[in-house]
Amino acid sequence: MYKQIMVGIDGSKYAEDALDKAIEIARTDGAKLVIEHVFDLPETHLRLAGVTNREGTLPPNDLPIPEEITAQYGPLLKRYAEKARLRGVNDVHSEIMPIFGNAGAGLLMYSELKNSDLLIAGSRGLTGLKRALLGSVADYLVRNSECDVLIVKS
Repeated sequence: MYKQIMVGIDGSKYAEDALDKAIEIARTDGAKLVIEHVFDLPETHLRLAGVTNREGTLPPNDLPIPEEITAQYGPLLKRYAEKARLRGVNDVHSEIMPIFGNAGAGLLMYSELKNSDLLIAGSRGLTGLKRALLGSVADYLVRNSECDVLIVKS
């Protein structure tokens, strides 16, 4: 039985399918559900924070989230949280969190900071050359997570 489930979203159909699965498991287990959007901060934020190594670095807490990110993902997260509540999940939190570098690394770091015991993400199903060139958040999570990971295929 899971106590805290984190699901990563990016606004895609694949992320919505992952959210649906996360809602189902959270409701069944009576778990807290954290709906998380991680995004790579722009280069200008790197200079402000004095960061020299981008990959997998959490930014300082006092860096503001760019308005365009808040405008794009704030309403989406609010809608997703309401969807979870309407489907019977009592403890739902949603947030936009910055990362320097890979989204998979960011999602994993935030899930560890929040002591999630299940991490859920959608998969676009890339294979072969596309996956090698683009990388895969799902692949990264499976290889590096210390908690259970569920990859939802659409």
